[in-house]
Parts: sequence; C-alpha cells; structure tokens
Amino acid sequence: MNQVQGQKDYGIEVVVDGRIVWGDLQLKQKKNFHTKQVEIDTKTGKEIMEIAFGVAIPKVNPQMPDAMKANFNNVWAAIHTESQKCGFQYPNAKFSFKFTDGDQPKDDGSAQPEHYKGCIVLTCVTRIPLSFFKRVVQADGSVIHQQLTANDFKTGDYVRVNLNIKGHTGVNPGLYINPNGVLFLAAGEAIQSASVSPSQMFGSTPFAIPENVMNNQQQPIGNFQQPQQQVQPGMYHPQAPVFQQPNPNVLPPQMQQHVQAPVQGGMYHPAVQNNVAPQAPQQPQAGYPYPFNSGMPSGTQGY
Repeated sequence: MNQVQGQKDYGIEVVVDGRIVWGDLQLKQKKNFHTKQVEIDTKTGKEIMEIAFGVAIPKVNPQMPDAMKANFNNVWAAIHTESQKCGFQYPNAKFSFKFTDGDQPKDDGSAQPEHYKGCIVLTCVTRIPLSFFKRVVQADGSVIHQQLTANDFKTGDYVRVNLNIKGHTGVNPGLYINPNGVLFLAAGEAIQSASVSPSQMFGSTPFAIPENVMNNQQQPIGNFQQPQQQVQPGMYHPQAPVFQQPNPNVLPPQMQQHVQAPVQGGMYHPAVQNNVAPQAPQQPQAGYPYPFNSGMPSGTQGY
C-alpha cells in the first residue's frame, strides 16, 4: 500500500486479490440508476463511458492464510484512512464507502447473493481504458505478463487489481475506488445473473395474454408439425403423384421382349419368367451394414 506524496493528495494505491462478482471490464455507456438513461458529461456534452465491476474480497477469519489476511487488511486500512481524512468513520450513511458487506442484508431486508457472503464487495469504477494481463511462467522459471483484453474475463474469475482509493467531500461525500489495471489469476465458476429457478423467477400465475394465442404456443419447441390443409367442398385438390422405387430385379419394359432363352450345348434354358432376372445370393461387403430385409435372422441386421 503506497501513499502518493506531493502537493496534491492523490489517495492510496493498493493491490488486492479478489473475485469479479458483477459487471464486466468493457468500457460502456453509463446509465442513470433510476431513469436508465445514458448520462451526459456536462463539460464535454458527450456520453459518459466507464468500466464498472465488483470485486469480492474475503474478510479476515482465523482459519485463512496470512497472505489472505494481509490482502483484506491492506484494502481495509486504505478505506478507513481515506474516509477519516474526509471526517467520516465506518459505518456512516452520509458517506459512500463504495463497498457492500456481503453478510449484511440489503436495504429492502433481503439477503445478499450467495457469492457475497464472507466478503466485502468493492465497487470499482473508471472512465479510463484499462490494461489487462496474465502471468505466464517460462520454461526457465521466469515470469512474463501476457497482455489480454476485456473479453478474456467473465464474472466469477479471480483477479488481482491495482486500485487507487481516494476520499472526496462535497455534496455527496465518499470514496473513489479507481482500478488502474487487472491481472488474471484463475478461472472461476461463472456467476449467473439469477440465482433462483425459472419457476421461482416467473411464478405460476395465469398468463395475461389472449387464450387463443397462448394455445398456439403450447406445442414443444423442436416438435413442430406442418398443419394439414383443410379441403373445402367444391374445390379441386389434385393428389400429388406417387412415385414408386424401381425394382432392380425387374427388367425395364422396353427390354422384356428381347429376352430369349439362351441355348448352350443342346441344353434347354427356359426364358426369364415373369420378367424377373435370376439373382445370385448377395454377400454384404466388408465394412458396410447389412441392407434392410436382407434375409438375415431377426435381431442380426446391423445398421
């Protein structure tokens, strides 16, 4: 943790490890929380673009390793140092500490998400594009930092974040928690936006749409059948021609009259009867399945 010294107080720089639990690392339009309208910068007249995400940091407990204890204590000390500079001490509803206690209920009394429990969740916001990296260990044991993009991260992943924490006063006093860069540590299980089942989410109350429309939507997706055309009285509906597969054992009509009984060495060979040419037993080729109706015993046909 470093105090940036000089004529101007730039806050405290701290490096912290945690898990991304909401938001993403893409630079996006900032929208008003209540109106959902894109906010405009009053100085430039342009849309405000920002990166906003939450990082969950496990709170200290006796069982955790010393490194994890130091990880929490460093960021906790920076939060309290900067808030006290502004004349506030946690907790105080008049000061925005920019973190959520995962073990305290929400304002409406409901519980925090499961992945918040045992953690504080920092609200990290910046309007400056970030740099993203991943540690890569070389064959000789040296470490390099491979550059990544925001698309290489998802909610649930574990990261190390370089933060600048700075208190401010004024109409809405609070903390700025600005990320300077993000280092990928490990892939975590993706966090879904909803932690309840579809039945819990949508309920079982009757649907408020016309009944005839609803009935048309009850057929399972993927099992759609084309409806049959209704024949109206007095209308001509031609039947589609039926094509039969040719029988390879029957000679075409134009060849039947030319078939003569071959005669060899005084032996009588009757003509082909019923227009059916004699067929030698066919043996299946190696590597090919037996054809349908091959004459094989039941249960032995392979396809």
